[in-house]
Amino acid sequence: MKKNKVYPAGYKENAAPAFEKLVESRYNKVLYYCVKKTRNVHLAEELTQETFLKAFINFEKLANKEAFDSWLFSICKNEILLNVRSDIKNNEAINSFAFSSKTDAKYEKDSNELFEKLHAALSILDEKHCEMINLKYFCGFRIKQIAALTGVEEKLIKSRLYEARNKLSSIISNKIKISGLQKIYIKRRQAVMDKIKLTETGAHVFSRLSLKTQNELLNLAHGNHKFSETTLVEIGETERGREFVKQCDGKLSRDEIALIISYCDEETIKRLKWETTDSRAKSPINIAMSLKTISANGYLVNGIDVMLKTRVVEKTLEWYEKTLGWKAHRGMFDENKECCYGCVTLDEKTPITSGTRGFYGFHISKGEPSGQNFGITPMVTVDGLERLYEIIKKSGWKECSDIKNEEWGARTITVKDFNGYCIVFMEWPPEIKNPYCDQQ
Repeated sequence: MKKNKVYPAGYKENAAPAFEKLVESRYNKVLYYCVKKTRNVHLAEELTQETFLKAFINFEKLANKEAFDSWLFSICKNEILLNVRSDIKNNEAINSFAFSSKTDAKYEKDSNELFEKLHAALSILDEKHCEMINLKYFCGFRIKQIAALTGVEEKLIKSRLYEARNKLSSIISNKIKISGLQKIYIKRRQAVMDKIKLTETGAHVFSRLSLKTQNELLNLAHGNHKFSETTLVEIGETERGREFVKQCDGKLSRDEIALIISYCDEETIKRLKWETTDSRAKSPINIAMSLKTISANGYLVNGIDVMLKTRVVEKTLEWYEKTLGWKAHRGMFDENKECCYGCVTLDEKTPITSGTRGFYGFHISKGEPSGQNFGITPMVTVDGLERLYEIIKKSGWKECSDIKNEEWGARTITVKDFNGYCIVFMEWPPEIKNPYCDQQ
């Protein structure tokens, strides 16, 4: 028998509607997992939403789509580790049903009264009865599914549900049916899809706008302000622009603009990052930090470069210029005014610093040629070096250096792979706005 695919056909062509099938089939399971781990429904709903948003944005990076379920839950586990504080985890009970601040206001009005009554009612239940109510009515599981999930016999599950309903009926008005809870969670699930659809449409429109308008949207999102008339004119002339304005009601929050940018093409992201970190164009929103937060692993790979270690940087740069005809760019100088870092590229660096293409060439820094690498060390440029360091350490791999502040400006960690080859992971500090510009 042919195994059914976990992801829908036509994902690339119509991402958001197709992804909705994945949300519908897995929302309750992810929500229950978060509830079980955090013992806090309020927090679990936020973590569930963040899990699906990150999964949508990073879906194309998943090589084996058949591994979607395990990948989805790895994102969920990472969200829990990043967001659940020990005091919330240890001190707040599972029956805290306050509304999330991120929940759309249009859903809050219809549900506040019910949740207030439920909060009071569920507080009288012990943990085993409360768990059954959550699984049955909040998460929508069938009796057999609850049995498979908890290991509790079906007869005992039915008994606990009967006892819990009897206790709740003395407090909750007969006019309020527990079945209404599922409707609330359907609305919550729809709220997730609304954000996903806004992200997709927004990225389609945003990437087609001028850099000036992109920057204006960033500034407006910082204060959650309505789009200006000039912005609306350009958006209205852009494909799907009117649809985008309707979806966002003519304004964006900081979180929404970050999601939209993260879903744009790489060239748009690169150009915007360099523009907003340049001293002439200060942005109230840290693009790199936002993208790092939204990424599935908590750090970003911006590029993979190669660094050549040499005792004499200047002479090496000259050799590449004279022998190969490459362009040499001198970047950093030591206290003796000798070049200690530079790079060589196939052509002029203007396309690199302007963001119209990536860096192709070698980094060259002062140092001793080393070991099996013959002086050439693969360099992986990242955002979130400390997070990557934690992941490597947690894996148990011993061949990893501490974070080092290099004399040429970057922070690095050096990792030996199982063959003994060295790989250097590098992160540029915020004060170096563009590492490919001369800084003497």
